[in-house]
Amino acid sequence: MSLTAANPQASHQAIGQLLTLRQHLSIVHQLPGRIRLRVAGSLLNQIREFDLGAVKGVLASSHGIQDVRVNAAAATVIIEYDPNRLAPGLWQVLLHGGEAEARAVIGQLLQGAG
Repeated sequence: MSLTAANPQASHQAIGQLLTLRQHLSIVHQLPGRIRLRVAGSLLNQIREFDLGAVKGVLASSHGIQDVRVNAAAATVIIEYDPNRLAPGLWQVLLHGGEAEARAVIGQLLQGAG
């Protein structure tokens, strides 16, 4: 059972947090199937407001995402995904698109999760 099915309210909150977090993330390196994101220093003052475990759980339960690792010391997040299910350009849209576009990407990620 996915996080979204187990607790829809917690999932909705985590998705909202992901939408907020995206403005503090930038792509450091990307290969098909693997992306490394940098967490901006601007997030450090707000970090206590976020349930990073829930956000990571939503991502980890997402359709096509195989692994999510946070390296707090390096302020990076590594996401391994199936490039046959998720197009590499999806990450640009998630991080830099408008809110409606980002919500559509999250919907795509959650479609079939579980």
